[in-house]
Amino acid sequence: MSRYFLKKLQNGLKDLIPQAFLPAGYALFPSRIDIELTHNCNLRCVMCSFVEGSQINKAFSNEKRSKHEYQADLPSLEEWDKFFSGIRRRSPVINISGGEPMLHPGFRDIAAMLKKYGFTVTMTTNATLIDEDMADFVSAHFDAIVISVDGNREVHDRIRNSPGAFEKTYKAIGLLNELKKKRKVRTPRITINSTISWENCADLSFAGELYGRFAPYKWNISHLFLGNGDTADRIEDLYGQRNDLEALQEIYSRIDPDLIYEEVLKLKKSPAGKHLSFLPSMTKKEMRKFYKEPRIALRKKCRYPFRSCVIQGDGSVITCMYFKMGSIRDDFHLIWDSHIYRDFRQALSRELFSKCSRCCGLYE
Repeated sequence: MSRYFLKKLQNGLKDLIPQAFLPAGYALFPSRIDIELTHNCNLRCVMCSFVEGSQINKAFSNEKRSKHEYQADLPSLEEWDKFFSGIRRRSPVINISGGEPMLHPGFRDIAAMLKKYGFTVTMTTNATLIDEDMADFVSAHFDAIVISVDGNREVHDRIRNSPGAFEKTYKAIGLLNELKKKRKVRTPRITINSTISWENCADLSFAGELYGRFAPYKWNISHLFLGNGDTADRIEDLYGQRNDLEALQEIYSRIDPDLIYEEVLKLKKSPAGKHLSFLPSMTKKEMRKFYKEPRIALRKKCRYPFRSCVIQGDGSVITCMYFKMGSIRDDFHLIWDSHIYRDFRQALSRELFSKCSRCCGLYE
């Protein structure tokens, strides 16, 4: 059994431990830590909240989410090294994401640190920056990679606002697959992720048609998640009504849930169907509610802040809705068990916040 699958098995068993056995608000050490290394990107995807000036950016982002790119006090490599050293014995899966993480000037150094300490490391990327040299580096330092592909050549490039993006991603996947074949290894495992938007919802057949060309470990079809980007000053503020509902309803109204449902059924029946997964998997009734009634959550409980957290490029340790809990310059173990984190988890356990209804963490 590979290290990648062993870690997945360990985390799966960890999630089976009932929270009731732990004191209120406490949680086991996170099984996964997501590091949003940078919010900079070389593409301008139509549904991305990081694209400055777009409708989604205006409605679902804020200064605290992107301003750190320009701050002078970003963590040094020494501070990142100290943080990784301090949590290495607990061995969470580390996922590097962005924006486009390879744009971060310390990308290779940070990946090398994670490799040095023996973490299972994954990355979410658009793959357009992976040439032969980068493919060699990525293959040696990452256990799994999630690559975004949202349509055939024409649709994908239109969504990315970048002619030629599809071809670059296609070549990158080929380079990675060739290296694995040459080295006779199975890692990095490649998962393709496709996000449903108003640009591709009428025809999702590309996933079944392209599966054979990309030959990924798995292909995930994800619905469009748009969580509120506002950061509350106090936990109580999180119970306030969402101020993005009008924008959320307008954006989702562009997508026909009945059409998507039929497209999903066709994908499931296609030759590649057994290799496709859907986030979340929904009945026709649930899919209509997801797109037509965005204020209503389809799940009653969220486990994300009990098993995962996010670290931003400025070193901030955050949980849902960009609520800051501390910094990597502090002791992470104390942050994870701090009263503010425990209060947050207890509040979320009592009732989902209004801003939770279309957050990806609720449906993972």
